[in-house]
Amino acid sequence: MLASGRVFKKHTLQVDGQVIDVENFPIRFCKNIFMQNHYVILFSLAILLKLLRFQTVKDFFSKRNPCLGRMFEMDLVADITGGDSFSDIYGTRRFVQGALLKYLCFLFWIRFYFLPQTYGPFSKRWVRWVARSLLKHADKVYSRDQQGYDTIRVLFCDTPKVLEKVRVVPDVAFILEPLAIQDSLTELLDRNKQAGRKIVGVNVNGLLYNGGYTRNNMFSLSVNYPIMIQETVSAFLKDSNVIVLLVAHVCPSEAYTVECDATACQHVKESINDSDKANVLVAGKGYDHRSIKSVIGRCDFFVGSRMHSCIAAMSQCIPTVGLAYSDKFRGVFESVGQGENVVDLRTTDGKKVIEILLEKSIQEDIQNQLNQTIPQVKRQIISLIGAE
Repeated sequence: MLASGRVFKKHTLQVDGQVIDVENFPIRFCKNIFMQNHYVILFSLAILLKLLRFQTVKDFFSKRNPCLGRMFEMDLVADITGGDSFSDIYGTRRFVQGALLKYLCFLFWIRFYFLPQTYGPFSKRWVRWVARSLLKHADKVYSRDQQGYDTIRVLFCDTPKVLEKVRVVPDVAFILEPLAIQDSLTELLDRNKQAGRKIVGVNVNGLLYNGGYTRNNMFSLSVNYPIMIQETVSAFLKDSNVIVLLVAHVCPSEAYTVECDATACQHVKESINDSDKANVLVAGKGYDHRSIKSVIGRCDFFVGSRMHSCIAAMSQCIPTVGLAYSDKFRGVFESVGQGENVVDLRTTDGKKVIEILLEKSIQEDIQNQLNQTIPQVKRQIISLIGAE
């Protein structure tokens, strides 16, 4: 797994009953440019080897820099850019770092696929130029929604040949299998469901809760997100038959607390009246991507401000409403026929948001639609993987 990071380590995954070890190969961008896996070192060597195309030179440097040897061993890089980070919506630093990794792969003559993801928005002209360059050099490009395809079409309106390698395929997270778990939280959820109570899941986005990286309403929301979430939870709790499950879907290291959903979930619970706290549960840290999907699978209705928390719910045919802070939500929801279940927090006031959520939570046709659509979507994604 080629990525940014600090240490080489192995991730153990279970795929179709098999245990697979995936090695994390971090590319460093720190001040110590003399590290073997630093971007500057690998970039410089790649340029040198492009000029000196002799196998003996390649072997010489590969023996002295194992990281260089690993780059040469790669036959294909399949890049997903965090699902939504091929854009400058989160700031140019994240975009530039992702772009540099992609250019490094091109320098090593490695085949490159863009996996299904969001493309854009690109608010700056130079960002559009870089995005166009990267997409042009890729071997294949997959967009997780029609909206992304349309963005690429605008970039290459003068180069129709590039569009021939672009395909629309739903987000691969739709086929992620949940890991069945039993702990104190899931046992409590199961007991409440058996007692006939309704489980409403609410994913709290830590980044939105803290105002974005700038901590000053970075995404130009028209609502006060913390207050809106707190009032949403209180509105659902007016029904004595409802249990609200606050779901943390992103729990990064301490260095990135501005993004931490778990901390935001705890803040929300603390804001609830003491008389209602017993009906508010929290799925915080301690769950990986598959186990948190299993927890979400206990819900009867789900509200998410993180795109992949919504995908985790919809892929299990749970009626879901996405609280959008960017255009990516509508595109992904439309890819599974759920475009009408997106509420744009940039244009909708808090009172209207809560009104829509309460109304959607009692609509029975949403689950029927998902029961028909999701199996088709999963087959489409699996056919892509099988073909490649």
